[in-house]
Amino acid sequence: MASLGNSDNAIASYREALRTALTARARMPGEESTRTVIVAYQRLGQLETFSGDLEDARALFQRCLLVAREFVQQKPDDPARNQLLAATYVGLGWVQLNSVETDKAVQSLRAAFQIFGTEPNGNEDHDRMLALVIPARHSV
Repeated sequence: MASLGNSDNAIASYREALRTALTARARMPGEESTRTVIVAYQRLGQLETFSGDLEDARALFQRCLLVAREFVQQKPDDPARNQLLAATYVGLGWVQLNSVETDKAVQSLRAAFQIFGTEPNGNEDHDRMLALVIPARHSV
C-alpha cells in the first residue's frame, strides 16, 4: 500500500521482490519458486511498461521468456505453465506495440495465441487474460 500511486516505489518494491524470488529459486529450485520468479518478472515488466521504461520492460520479459519456456518444457501439458508462458509473450508483445515494433508484436502475440487459444474456456484466469489480449489482437 505504501507504493500506491507512486510508480517509483512500486518498481523498487518489485525489483526487491524479484531479487528475493531469484535467490529463493537458486537455493530451492522447484515448481513454486520458478512460478514465483516468472510472476515477479511479469509484474515488474508490466510496471516498467506502464512507467514508459520500455527497454527495462523488454529485458525483463525476455529473461522471463527463458525461464517460462524451460518451465513449460518440464511439463508441456500443464495448462498453468502454458498460461505463464503465454502471459510472458503477451507482456513482451505490449512492450513491442508501445515501441512501435509492430512486426515483432504480431509474432509475440501470435505465439501467445498459439499457446493460449483464442476462445474463452470457463477458466477465470484464462478468460481474463484473453479479454486483455483480444484488443491487442485486433489492433495489430
